[in-house]
Amino acid sequence: MRRGIIAVLLGSVISLAIPPAPAAAQAVTVLVDGAPVPFDQPPLILGGRVLIPLRGVFERLGALVEWQAESRTVIARRGTTVIVLQPGVPSARVNDRTVSLDVPAMIAGGRILVPLRFIGEALGAAVDWDGVRRIVYVASPRVGQPPAPPPLTPRPLPPPEPIQPPPALPPTPPETVLPPQLPPIIILPPPPPAPVQPVPARIDGTVIRVEAYQSRLLIRSDGFIYRISVGPGTAIFLTEASTGRGGAAGLDDIRRGDLARVTVDAQGRALSIRASYRELRGRLEDLIGRTIYLRDGRAVRLGDEPLFFLDGRGVTRDRLRPSMDVVLRVSPQTGEAWEIRARSGPETPRPPLGPPRIESLSVSPDRPLGIGDTLVVTMDGTPGGVARFEIARVDDAVLMTEGPAGQYTGRRTIRAGESAQRAIVTVRLRIGGIEASRVAGELVTVDGFPPEITRRAPEPNSVTTDTRPTIVVGFADRGPAGIDRASFRLWINGQEIRRAVVSDTAATYESASPLPSGRIRVQARIADQAGNEATTAWTFEIERAAPPTRTPMPTVAPTATPTLPPSTPSPTIRPTPTPPPVTQTPTIRPTPPPVATPSPPPPQPPVLATPSPTPPTPTPASRPIQPPGTPTPAVTSTGRVAPPVILEPRPQDNIRVPLVVRGTAAAGHRVEVTVEYQTPPDGPAATIGPVTDDVDKNGRWTVRIRLPSPLPRSGRVTIIALIVSPSGARSEPVRLVLTWPRE
Repeated sequence: MRRGIIAVLLGSVISLAIPPAPAAAQAVTVLVDGAPVPFDQPPLILGGRVLIPLRGVFERLGALVEWQAESRTVIARRGTTVIVLQPGVPSARVNDRTVSLDVPAMIAGGRILVPLRFIGEALGAAVDWDGVRRIVYVASPRVGQPPAPPPLTPRPLPPPEPIQPPPALPPTPPETVLPPQLPPIIILPPPPPAPVQPVPARIDGTVIRVEAYQSRLLIRSDGFIYRISVGPGTAIFLTEASTGRGGAAGLDDIRRGDLARVTVDAQGRALSIRASYRELRGRLEDLIGRTIYLRDGRAVRLGDEPLFFLDGRGVTRDRLRPSMDVVLRVSPQTGEAWEIRARSGPETPRPPLGPPRIESLSVSPDRPLGIGDTLVVTMDGTPGGVARFEIARVDDAVLMTEGPAGQYTGRRTIRAGESAQRAIVTVRLRIGGIEASRVAGELVTVDGFPPEITRRAPEPNSVTTDTRPTIVVGFADRGPAGIDRASFRLWINGQEIRRAVVSDTAATYESASPLPSGRIRVQARIADQAGNEATTAWTFEIERAAPPTRTPMPTVAPTATPTLPPSTPSPTIRPTPTPPPVTQTPTIRPTPPPVATPSPPPPQPPVLATPSPTPPTPTPASRPIQPPGTPTPAVTSTGRVAPPVILEPRPQDNIRVPLVVRGTAAAGHRVEVTVEYQTPPDGPAATIGPVTDDVDKNGRWTVRIRLPSPLPRSGRVTIIALIVSPSGARSEPVRLVLTWPRE
């Protein structure tokens, strides 16, 4: 019994291991609404599951399919349905639903293949598989209905034969009307996947899809996708841009990537279509990544999912071989090739040259390269090859042209945002499928980030009474080249100043003579070692302090001497002390002579009051003036710990990773910085920190916070900073909100 079971199992395993029938007998045919769908990559059967190319079937069902190469994601749209899937992931997203796949989507022959059942679950199409004849039947859902499970079975309609008069029935309520009797107004085509946009009278854009079987054309223009109907009366012209040759053509002669100008009527129907393309011919040398190299030295970038043909048949890119004659259909606007047609023919043998050799290699200039600088690479090697060079972390395919006697030269201009410190330059020479490489002895520094101005003092548009202010320009280098101190220039009111003290982070100038009152204009410029410059200009105002005012003392009239008898001695009159600020001499009137009176009673000597000196009135000049650059006070006027001041980043700055926060506070204190990170801007907040730093003796502090990298497309960062005194007292927090993209 056991042996019998083992024999049966062994027979089953052997039957499964039998190789499939020949390709001609195993071909799978896909019919959508009864029409066959052609594929350059045929469907596959893996593990008993049928996988069919997604793009061909989805586009036949009216969906728009896009491939995002960076994230390796397929996005398909049909009406209100959005489908997102990735190769190798066993599930997909259909709007807000997660759909499990029997077999993960896969890439074969440059095409995305999905399980057969997923077509019905994604778009609501009816899918059937005839395993005997190996045919896939796909029936598109009724136009205007969203993908949904099949509706309830309606009442059967009377058969067409024989024709019988319908029995008399009572009036049917409106809600019981059968679907076939619905008015045709509900049968609408699916809305376009792009945002609703009024169709202009003329559309200039790039063709992204041609639906010849439905007489439609999809054009991308100014960020919108237009679905244009093409009728029998539409005039179509096709022109080769390089030669100007062309003439009348059909809709199926237009290809994806062509440049088109369409004139439409008010209903969006095409009146005329004028399309153009550029054709390149040559002999294939190599096909590496998304670049195709021709034997004459030209290199052409490939578009997303280009079409490959060999002797008129659709093939995958791996069927192309060096030395094949190729014709490239290139977009006149982007220069990318969307269609490559190759002809096998007899391969022309090349003379045996042996392996290629690189004799010498040089790189210039020998200094850090900034924005707009050109790196020139020169190589001497075997003639007749295809040469290119690469800069580590910057560019991996820079084509070199061959001059006389095997001299190859390549040039690469540095663009903003590129950065590499001591990068390796590698040259590659390829002849007949054999490649030689060599590394340059010089290392290259690429700096595509100019310096950044971080501080200006006195503050822009501020007012000061100091006629000899300290002018400070702070800066920071964002790239690897480093600051060039000798490049700093400073102008005050148009006059260049040459006595500024420059460091790697700031330049300071103290005027030797007072500056004039009024508005002062300051201009500054700093560059890095790569020649990238940063400039700034601002104004502040000097207000002259009012001169001290002196209050005149009132005139003091002298007191008359009283008349005394001869025997009475005259009282001694003490002089009234004069206050220090009094500068005027009081006018002394002459004392009249004493008048004799008959026997007056002896008077008491008068008591003369001495006036107290008037204290000086404080003037504005006697109040202390706080010079600019004074560190933030430790406490406020209310006795609380003073909050910090955030100098960087500013509200208008862009978010960079890591996030660097700089500011000022009282020396000897500690700053605590917390960051609330939200993506999207109205989403839940994640807290990072607190991160602390001690305030230095100059009242400066710096905190670096690492945000998630790379940053998403939109988000919000809230910086919260406060000061902690040595005694543990905490200040009120200050907040700075940064959003991206800019609100």
